[in-house]
Amino acid sequence: MLVITRFAPSPTGDLHIGGIRTALFNWLFAQSHGGKFLLRVEDTDHDRFAENSLNSIIEGLSWMNLHWNEEIVYQSKNVDYHRNIAYELLEKKLAYKCYLTQKELSDMRENNDYSELRKYRDNIVDLNTSYVIRFKMPLEGKIVMKDLVQGDIEVECKQLEDFVILRQDANPTYNLSCAADDHKMNITHIIRGDDHITNAFKQISIFNAMGWSLPNYAHIPLIHNESGQKLSKRNQDAGISYYRDLGILPEAMLNYLLRLGWSHGDDEIISIEKAIEWFNLDNIGKSASQLNMDKLLHINGVYLRQKDNFELLNLLDNYGLSLGDEGRNMFKKAMGALKIRSNTLNELKDTAHDFFANRLPRYGMDVPNISPEARDFLKSWDINFDESELRSKLEKCDIKLKDIAPFIRFALSGKKVSPGIFDMIQFLGEELTKYRIDCALRL
Repeated sequence: MLVITRFAPSPTGDLHIGGIRTALFNWLFAQSHGGKFLLRVEDTDHDRFAENSLNSIIEGLSWMNLHWNEEIVYQSKNVDYHRNIAYELLEKKLAYKCYLTQKELSDMRENNDYSELRKYRDNIVDLNTSYVIRFKMPLEGKIVMKDLVQGDIEVECKQLEDFVILRQDANPTYNLSCAADDHKMNITHIIRGDDHITNAFKQISIFNAMGWSLPNYAHIPLIHNESGQKLSKRNQDAGISYYRDLGILPEAMLNYLLRLGWSHGDDEIISIEKAIEWFNLDNIGKSASQLNMDKLLHINGVYLRQKDNFELLNLLDNYGLSLGDEGRNMFKKAMGALKIRSNTLNELKDTAHDFFANRLPRYGMDVPNISPEARDFLKSWDINFDESELRSKLEKCDIKLKDIAPFIRFALSGKKVSPGIFDMIQFLGEELTKYRIDCALRL
């Protein structure tokens, strides 16, 4: 059997980090089985459809290198097919016309009494008024879903309502469209968030009623924020573009999301090749995952430091790196020392600008205090690159390196934390090092 998975987002907002993880798991499962990964855009909700959201989905998946195998399926183009399924179910008496008014439905909700919801289920009438088509759920027994992550999940049929499959305006509802498209696209494995479990029972019922072969279901736990609450689309850190703009590398994001709810022993840094080789549904956890920005930054830092310096320069150009020729040449020499202290591309870019965009860094902190003797020493210091020689000279002046180092660091970088003093002297050069120290002495 050819494994076929799909990712089916709705273009109603920025691509959600939970959505991109769902896409990743589907893509990996297809890749690991030599199958296909398809993209279906569920764009039938015209009121909430947003063109920029559609672009976000396509750009986000492309940025993560999660490429789909066939042309994008736009659900809106299949509406006639969905509608025909509804009428076929109606003709087979597996669905029925429901004439309940909005007031009647509102009264039911207000009174929490749905005993009249099935009023027209067996009362076959043809009223000259608007109606919806409801699916006839079984009244007795259970529906069992063999979930590849959660295990067997069952529900009593009496707990499920006769749900609408075709609205008054003859537009299909989500559950009908979803089931019909999954069948039409020959989807073999549906891997998605566990907030779809209730929908799954409705979709399984449609599959059974139509005599279609059931796909395999795997419902994965949701992602929570760092406070342990469900991650909302309204949260700034819920969208994938937030992480891209932050300077996270796509391969680091992929690695982080892979480990967010899935594990392979104690392995933390996992290449895409190993991810494809190792990925399975058995190792997906059953509990909600929790975002941890510190862990993501750590993983990103690992990948950033593994990058070739030339490749990093090209990436930084896309993040607004703006240095003159002299600054760019110095940055190339300093890259090795600077990237080990950066966790994101933006951090590395900002550090490059601090060091090389101008003759002086931005002195945004108070000048560290030094003794008059240390000040005199720095004024007359013949800059050299040898630490032992500097220590020897300082010792003759009865000055300790630890007492003068904070000022030198401040003068050269404008920061309390920086690369090593001698690393900075090396990539700044004697002339610029002397200039910055002289300027800092005058502050």
